[in-house]
Amino acid sequence: METTAGFLQVTTSLFDLLIKYNHLAAYYLGYELWNQSVINKIREVEKNQWHNFFLISSGLLDDQILNINKSWYFFHYLLTGYNTLDKPDNFNFFHPLISINKEDKLPFINAILGGKCLFYGYYICVRYLTSNEVNQMTNALSKLELFDVIERLDTGEYENYIYDSLSDYPYYDALVDYYKDAADKGNAMLLWLN
Repeated sequence: METTAGFLQVTTSLFDLLIKYNHLAAYYLGYELWNQSVINKIREVEKNQWHNFFLISSGLLDDQILNINKSWYFFHYLLTGYNTLDKPDNFNFFHPLISINKEDKLPFINAILGGKCLFYGYYICVRYLTSNEVNQMTNALSKLELFDVIERLDTGEYENYIYDSLSDYPYYDALVDYYKDAADKGNAMLLWLN
């Protein structure tokens, strides 16, 4: 089974609710099924704010998610210069979203594994970027030409990667466009590996 990466832009009102009820992220994303106990808890806490309950319980549609398949591994390396297999699982907590890689002095844009953990469970860690962080990420990605970091592939380290394929490149444009769309709408972003 291959690990794939998912991205989902969410409105600020939905984002605020998911931060408030972070344990509901698994329900919203469809990794856990709704049950009456969970529904009753939300109704009790939210009282007369039914619109909040419906925002979360409505769930999402598959076509709202950007799935870049297994190419996340390839692009994470290109954008950061780090092989995730050589780094701890909590890589994203020790690195900024945007900077310069100290080793190769090329741009470091943590668009794949960046963000803070919203929810961990069910073999998934859902992370998030605020709308402000999405905007910063979009600005960094829009200034970057992929050829600016392609020399990372010439270091020899990339020979260990099994996903080196030109077929992955269309996913890069889709990723950049998805970030741009989220920034234009003022949305936050959820990110996860599955």
